[in-house]
Amino acid sequence: MAKVKNAYSGKLVVRQYSDAELRHVVLVTDDPHSLGTVADNPPNPDQDMEFVAQYRSDQMVICSFGHRHQKGFLLKDGNGLHYLIGKDCAAEHYGLNWEAFAKNVSKSVDRQSNLLWLDGISRMIVDARADIEAAITSPAVVAFDELRRQVQNLPHTVLSAFRQASGYHDTWMTATYRERDHKAERLMREKAYEEYEASVQQRWPSSERNRLKREMVASQSREVWVRATKSVLRCPAPTLFRSNFKMAPRLQTIANNLHSQAITLLGTLRVSEPSMAAKSIAEATKSFDGILAEIDAAALMFSPGVLDRLTTLFEGEEFKGIRARRLPYGLAFSADQGEEFSFRLPRGLQPLDFSLYERLRFDER
Repeated sequence: MAKVKNAYSGKLVVRQYSDAELRHVVLVTDDPHSLGTVADNPPNPDQDMEFVAQYRSDQMVICSFGHRHQKGFLLKDGNGLHYLIGKDCAAEHYGLNWEAFAKNVSKSVDRQSNLLWLDGISRMIVDARADIEAAITSPAVVAFDELRRQVQNLPHTVLSAFRQASGYHDTWMTATYRERDHKAERLMREKAYEEYEASVQQRWPSSERNRLKREMVASQSREVWVRATKSVLRCPAPTLFRSNFKMAPRLQTIANNLHSQAITLLGTLRVSEPSMAAKSIAEATKSFDGILAEIDAAALMFSPGVLDRLTTLFEGEEFKGIRARRLPYGLAFSADQGEEFSFRLPRGLQPLDFSLYERLRFDER
């Protein structure tokens, strides 16, 4: 602490505000002159003072001691007259350590920030009610649940492949294919040729040379086939295959809870844990958006690129009993016995241009 000139002997009070008061009081400002009349002279060393606000300004501010500062404190005496005390002058004339004193008021400043943020978010949640309900009752939500029921009718082998790959670890869908091993064929032909050439140069018996010649000729048309397992694509729209819960009720539950929480917060003067309430609201909106994102994933499942890869996937040996045929907006599956099943994009299933998190313009606490 700096050496104090004219040691301050009065009391310096930091008022503890209620939540109701914090919603209206200014504790941090970039314009300290806007909060009341500021004295030109410093207060008496024995004058009791009360902390009003911290100030931080891009411009230099002249404090009560005639010095230029960009940050400091605004204090007031018993008559309501304000005094600007710069950071350095606070230490020099009052023996105040800026960091320690600022920390003393930071709890109120942080709480005020959280309360005002919560009030603003709560009002926006109430105002967004109509938009939220419109998203919940949209045709895309109905179409998603229709598709969720539709997938249960997929051929068992196909449905099992989707379910197996729809875990929470973003599992790849794989299949096994018979492929020609051109490298092995080339090596086989080279070996047959070398063996025949060696038999000629070393004058092996004619019967052996003729046998090796037949092997060399046969190797030119011989094919080598191997089985290869390939990862074709990550499971598209995994929720379709692992969830038995309708989308609308899931969304409605979150929406109702958010609305109730917003109404409660707006009518509560004392919020016990503002930061926890803020976290709860943010997580709920992300959950709401996460459910809506399932619609986007389901719609993308019927894009040309994904349908092409699914068609390739079902050409694998695991699906020998199933034939997959491309449709304009889907796939048709048929087995050796049984009707053809069409897996099509339902009417109305399209991405929703709505994000509750973005709608509320979150600035997370």
